[in-house]
Amino acid sequence: MSSGTNSAPLVSIEAIDLYERDVRLRMPFRFGVVTLTEAPQAFARVRLRLPDGRSATGGSAELLAPKWFDKNPALSNEANFDQLRRSLGIARELYLAGGPAR
Repeated sequence: MSSGTNSAPLVSIEAIDLYERDVRLRMPFRFGVVTLTEAPQAFARVRLRLPDGRSATGGSAELLAPKWFDKNPALSNEANFDQLRRSLGIARELYLAGGPAR
């Protein structure tokens, strides 16, 4: 490879599984204009394959916090949770539709 090019290996994403669990916070947490006492936690498990045939699985989790994307005070927490779920679904579809990625 010439200098200045990305030498990261190409990976193929084989699967992305999304899960949720309900979380009740120990103490209320002020997050912008909302006070959270409970919220869903989203989990992503990703399986990928390297060009040499090796595969790996990894995971990540994050609390779905209302008003994270859309700060509109007229939206309910549940409407915000649904927006965040949709964004995860869209990201999943795009990653799975793409070819090898660096």
